[in-house]
Amino acid sequence: MKPLVQRGFALPEVLAALVVASLAISLFGSFASARIDAEKIRAQRVEGRYIASLVERAHRQGLLADSASTATDLQAALPHAAIPTRLAGGQTYRIALDGDDPRILVDVKTRLPGGRSVIRTEIVRSLLPVSELRIPFWRARQLRQTREEAE
Repeated sequence: MKPLVQRGFALPEVLAALVVASLAISLFGSFASARIDAEKIRAQRVEGRYIASLVERAHRQGLLADSASTATDLQAALPHAAIPTRLAGGQTYRIALDGDDPRILVDVKTRLPGGRSVIRTEIVRSLLPVSELRIPFWRARQLRQTREEAE
C-alpha cells in the first residue's frame, strides 16, 4: 500500500498565506500613506512660508496697503512675482497686517472621528533672518525700526 502524498497546498495553508500577505500589504500602506500625508503637509507649510515672506517683503517696502487681505492685493503689490491664489492643498489664505507683524492666515479643515469637520485658522509667518534668530522678537522689531528710520 502506498502512502498518500500531498501535492500542492491545502486550503488552510493558502488562507493563512493570504491573511499574512494582506496584513503585510496593509501595514506597508499605512506607513506609506502617513509619509505621503506628512510630505503634503510639509510642502503646504513651505509654500505658506514662501507666501508669508513675500507678504513681509512687500510690507517692508511699503508696497502693500494696510487694507490688503487677498492674494490679488499681493499680486498687485508684487507684479513680478508669481503668487498662487491657493496653497498646494487647495487651501485659501488671507493676509493679515497688524502693525509690524505681517502674516498669512490659512484655513485648515480637520476631520474629527465622529464624522464632523472643523475649520481652524493657522497663522503662518515668514522665517526670521539669521541675524534676528538669537535676539528676542521685541528687540528685533526695535532694530528694524531703527534701520528704517535711518534710511
